[in-house]
Amino acid sequence: MTFVMRPYLAIIKDSFREALASRVLWVFTGVIALVLLAIAPLGYQLDLTGPFAWGDIVDGPQLAKRLREAGGAEQDSPAKRIWSLLDEDTHKAVDGLVKIGTGEKRREGQGEQIFRGVNALRKNLNKLITRPDFYEAKAWGELSLPKEAKDFVTRGTDNLSKIELQRMNRLLIEAAFPSNFSWRSSDSISITYFWLASDPLPFTKKQVEYFIKEWVLTSVMDWIVGVFGLIAAILITSTVIPQMFEPGSITLLLSKPVSRSLLFTAKFVGACAFVVLNVTLLIVGLWLIVGLRFEIWNHGMLSCIPVFLFMFLVYYAVSALTGLVWKSAIISVVVTVLFWIGCFAVDFSHFLLDEAIMGPQRITRIIEAEGALLTVNEGGTLQAWDDEAKQWRSASEKRDGPGIPTLDGPFFHDASKHLVVGLGFRHPFGGSAQRISLRVSDAAGGWKLGEGPPVPTGTAKFLIANDGSLLAIAADNIFRFQGDLGAKTSSVRILGMRLPMLGGADFQPCLSGERPNFSDPVAAAFDPVQPRLVICSANDLYLFAQQGDGSFREVARQSLASKDKQGSAVAIAGDLVLVAREEGKVLLFSASDLSLKHELTLEANSQPRFASVSPDGYQFGVVFQNRFLWFIDAQTGAARRAPVSAQGEISGFAWTGERLFVADYANRVVAYDPKSLARERVYRPALSRWELAYYYAIEPLYAIFPKPRRLHKTVQYLITGKRTTDLGLFQGDLTLQREDLRPWQPVQSGLVFVGVLLVVACVYMERHEF
Repeated sequence: MTFVMRPYLAIIKDSFREALASRVLWVFTGVIALVLLAIAPLGYQLDLTGPFAWGDIVDGPQLAKRLREAGGAEQDSPAKRIWSLLDEDTHKAVDGLVKIGTGEKRREGQGEQIFRGVNALRKNLNKLITRPDFYEAKAWGELSLPKEAKDFVTRGTDNLSKIELQRMNRLLIEAAFPSNFSWRSSDSISITYFWLASDPLPFTKKQVEYFIKEWVLTSVMDWIVGVFGLIAAILITSTVIPQMFEPGSITLLLSKPVSRSLLFTAKFVGACAFVVLNVTLLIVGLWLIVGLRFEIWNHGMLSCIPVFLFMFLVYYAVSALTGLVWKSAIISVVVTVLFWIGCFAVDFSHFLLDEAIMGPQRITRIIEAEGALLTVNEGGTLQAWDDEAKQWRSASEKRDGPGIPTLDGPFFHDASKHLVVGLGFRHPFGGSAQRISLRVSDAAGGWKLGEGPPVPTGTAKFLIANDGSLLAIAADNIFRFQGDLGAKTSSVRILGMRLPMLGGADFQPCLSGERPNFSDPVAAAFDPVQPRLVICSANDLYLFAQQGDGSFREVARQSLASKDKQGSAVAIAGDLVLVAREEGKVLLFSASDLSLKHELTLEANSQPRFASVSPDGYQFGVVFQNRFLWFIDAQTGAARRAPVSAQGEISGFAWTGERLFVADYANRVVAYDPKSLARERVYRPALSRWELAYYYAIEPLYAIFPKPRRLHKTVQYLITGKRTTDLGLFQGDLTLQREDLRPWQPVQSGLVFVGVLLVVACVYMERHEF
């Protein structure tokens, strides 16, 4: 066998020798070395989180009010100490915020006044945390401090470094006002280059590593290797096949007892030498720099070498076949470039229609109210089904504001016959906690959303109890709504987002005495059968029982094992509490003491998105970011993929009344019988022209066309190990859509394409005389 393959191996070896002797190879090697040397000094340093950044203060008017009231009190307190150290200009700014917060008549420009007042307060607090005399034992004596702050206090200010002093004083301020400051990791990151360092960034080390793996590495390798390097490789290797047919070369080759097909294949494989050498050098160099400078030893990067080689093979298959037929390097380059343009056009058209047309109208949430079927799509639009026109009719307007729009609900408040929706904005990279406001609508108003009553400060979640009452989960309490949902409220616009006036008087607290602090991200669910409430706050799980007077009593508490804060989707029914974690695992706890009973991995490399429970409490449902729906028995914990159609395209589901609704294929909703899962009705509007083009032209063309440009998604998957990703933009909020990378789709289509072209080239080589 070795003797038979010897001539072909010799051809491949000669190709590597030619590549090593090529001046072009050494030019590219030099360029790669210069790029690596320029990147090598880039690194980071880890600092303690000290100064307050913009967005760290939550509800500035309420914080100002608490400071102002404490300033006039006789009793020593942290707030009084802070007030006494603020300068006169900050006192005036605080007084201005207090006037706004206490409900004076709104005027144009007060949103800017709030912005300036909060910013002035933030800057002065940053001055205070640098003071060695800031802490007074009598002021903080009765306050429970976190362990980190206690350790600093025990050491004494004389033994603290400058940044440790700032960190201690920041913790003291946060302990005094836990609901008025966003949670921040104890560590902050500064980017360094040689001896230069940036200001501390409001990101954790995990977020920086996530961003580097998800964005920086994939982008660098995609552009340097996947575009510039690939174009250069095509230009250089375009002469390999045409040179084989130069006078004397082809005669010498064919005079030997060799197979023409294997001869062509050997030349094809040998042409990869140039790409293998350069890609290996660049990726290994990046791997070493990222490992040594950022301590990210990601072996998935090394797995990307064959991916980029395969990307080259897809384009070179076109170049080689063209060179074989026309025996011209120029024609090979031109045809390959045209092929690249065609791939780009098909891929971009599919991306554009999918993101701009299909994506925003993909339904994620469903509810039945007063006989109407209402849904929320990916774009955050509330819409109602018009049975006469057979279409979805919008019932809300597009939202603009500071951050990524979020939506909680919708819920139907049966007592008032109002639909309840929580609207808010989440800052990218989890920079600050999400705070939401209330919107309401009813059937008489065509389900058009209007402003609801003011909500408690720090509200993070709404839900409906099994007795029909509306609950709000805030940072420091659970509130029950006892007012009129239809009452009109005044509001103020801040940074483009309309917020209700400070208040929430219609919401009554349900926890008394010592109570937990619910830090972001918060997820909550009510048992549909029993009066029980479960709340997951970051890595803490709480179980509450509702008492006869409507208050709640903490029954059990459990800490979830995790090094970093994670988001969750939760549900409770029967004997189990379901907690679907951001890492992808589904945890089942005992509904009596929150002891762990089962740990499930249902969809590897994908995160859960929504969790719910059937009205009878019989089974849970979990839909994942890769659009697969699972059912889990609420008594035994047995799990199965839901036996419904369109698995892999399911974007939302809901049990409402006596039916199970499943949203799939963008804007279609299918109603099933919850017991037999027999299909009862389909809600789907007529296809628009753009949708017709997408389903009957772009989608089929995209399915059969090779996708070399999509191989960067394969690279991203190999580096991160996750099939779905959000690029780190909203860690902790599982309800927001993550991108499904579908990493092996371009590999499969590329293998078929390369295989077909090689077969055609071999047949042509065998049947033509040269």
